[in-house]
Amino acid sequence: MVVLRIMVKCFRCNTLVEKGSAIILRSVSKKPRYSCYGCYVKQKRFTWGFGDEIPVKKELFCERCKYKFTSKRPGCPFCSKSDRVIESNITVKDLL
Repeated sequence: MVVLRIMVKCFRCNTLVEKGSAIILRSVSKKPRYSCYGCYVKQKRFTWGFGDEIPVKKELFCERCKYKFTSKRPGCPFCSKSDRVIESNITVKDLL
């Protein structure tokens, strides 16, 4: 098998890097834009918000299987459903 080492230009620093080690980014013009790893790490942006937001674990309760858990996303780990998961602080007395 032949491995071609095609060189592409990083759109931020204009250096030539191998296509296999470059990161392909989406652009408005639908053409692929290539970025070297160093530029990608420096300019990394999060797709939602400002990038400073970190998901926080919340106290959740599944009404379907009566399972209390802590998670970053609203999905019950016991029954794998998220339709009857609520955010609350339920004690053992409430369950009895």
